Amino acid sequence: MGFALRLRRDFYADGSAAAGEGRHLDAMGHFQRALQKNPEDVRVLLAMGDTMAALGQVHGAEVCYRRVLAHAPGRREALAHCANLLRRQDRNADVIALLEPAVARNGDDADLRLVLGSAFRDAGDWLAAENQFSEALRLSPGNPVALSDLAALLAARGATDAALAAYDAILAGDPEHAQARHNRGTLLLSKGDFSQGWHDYEYRLRSEDSAIGADHNLPLWNGNRSEGLRLLVTAEQGIGEQIMFASLIPELAALLARNGGVVILEADPGLVPLFARSFAGVCVRPMKLQSQNGRRSVHYDWLAECGGANAAIAIGSLAHRMRQAITDFPARQSYLVPDAAEQAQAKQWLAAQGAGPFVGVCWRDGDGLNRVQAPLEAWAAFLRDLAGVPVLLQQDATGEDIAVLEQASGRKLLVPPELDQTWELD
Repeated sequence: MGFALRLRRDFYADGSAAAGEGRHLDAMGHFQRALQKNPEDVRVLLAMGDTMAALGQVHGAEVCYRRVLAHAPGRREALAHCANLLRRQDRNADVIALLEPAVARNGDDADLRLVLGSAFRDAGDWLAAENQFSEALRLSPGNPVALSDLAALLAARGATDAALAAYDAILAGDPEHAQARHNRGTLLLSKGDFSQGWHDYEYRLRSEDSAIGADHNLPLWNGNRSEGLRLLVTAEQGIGEQIMFASLIPELAALLARNGGVVILEADPGLVPLFARSFAGVCVRPMKLQSQNGRRSVHYDWLAECGGANAAIAIGSLAHRMRQAITDFPARQSYLVPDAAEQAQAKQWLAAQGAGPFVGVCWRDGDGLNRVQAPLEAWAAFLRDLAGVPVLLQQDATGEDIAVLEQASGRKLLVPPELDQTWELD
C-alpha cells in the first residue's frame, strides 16, 4: 500500500507548496521528479521556470519558458514571465521578437502590450512604445500602469501637458498614488509651479524604493529657526540629487547661524570630502546605510560626535521650505569648492586639448534605473550642433557607445585619462 501511495504522489503540488513557502531548492527537487514522469507537462515547466528565476538561474528559466511556448505558443503566463526575464537582462530585441507575434495573435491583451511597449521604449523606439501604451490604455481604460508608462514617455519627449493630463487621470482614481504624485510634481516644477510642485514632490518619500528605516528618532523640521536649533539634513536618493539640493546648504547654514543654530549634513561617503570643503561650519558625516533581508536602514550612532540634533529633514525636502518662487533662487553661480590639486590637473589637461569651451556629456543614469532615456542617435544629433568640445563624463560608457556616438555625430569625444567618473567627483 505504501508503494501505491508513492506512485500517486503529486510532485507538482508538493513543489508548488514549497515554492509558495520560499523553499525554492526543495521545490526544484519536486518539479524535477514530476518532469521525470511527464517531461513536457507545461504546468510543471512553467513552475520550474519561475523557481529557477527566483534562484537566479536565468538561462534554465528561459529554457523552461520556451519549452512551454513550444507546446502552447499562446500561454500567457509563459510569455509574460519569459519577457520579463529577458527585460531584466536588457535583451529588448529578444523581448520584441517574442511578444510581437503574440500580440498579433491576441491584440486584446493589454498587459502583454505594456511589456512590449516597455521593450520598445528601452530599445529607443519611442513611437512604437507610445503606440503600444496607447493601445493598452484603449483596451483597459484608466489602467494606472498604462497611464504611468505613457505619461513617463510623453514627459521624456517634452509633451509636458499631455503627461500631466495622464498623471491627473491616475490621481483622479487614486489621489495618494505616490509615484504619480512624485512624477507630476517634477513636471509641475519644470513649468514653474513651485507650490504644488514641491507638495507633490514630497510623495517621493512614500514610495517603496524610498522606504528606509532611520534610528535618529528626531521630529521632522517644520521650518522654524528657533534659538540654538541643531538640524540634521539626511541624505536620500542618489549622488546627483544630493549634489543638486546641496545648493541650499550655504543659505540654510547662514539662516540658522543667525540664531546660534547649526546644520549637520549626512551625505554619500563619496561626497563627504567635497561637501566638508565647500560648507564651512557644517558638520558633514557619511551615510551609514545597511541592507538586510531586503530591508534598508540608516544608523546615526555618529550623531553625538556632532553635538546631537533637535530636528531632521531629508535634503530633497529643503526646497519645499526655501524655494516657493523663482525669486527665492540666489544669483550665485557656484557653491562647491573642488580640490585645488585636482582642479589644477584638470585645467592642465584641458588646456592641452586645444580651445574650448569644454562640455561634459553623460546620457543615462549610471545605476541603470532611468528606463526612459534618449537613444544614442538623439545624442549624436545633439553633439553635431554642440557649440563646444564634448568631454566624456558617462560613468559606465562602453567603447561601443563611444564609437556609435562619434560615428553618428562626426565629433570626437575627449576621454579624461585615468578618471573614475563614479567616485572622482571633484
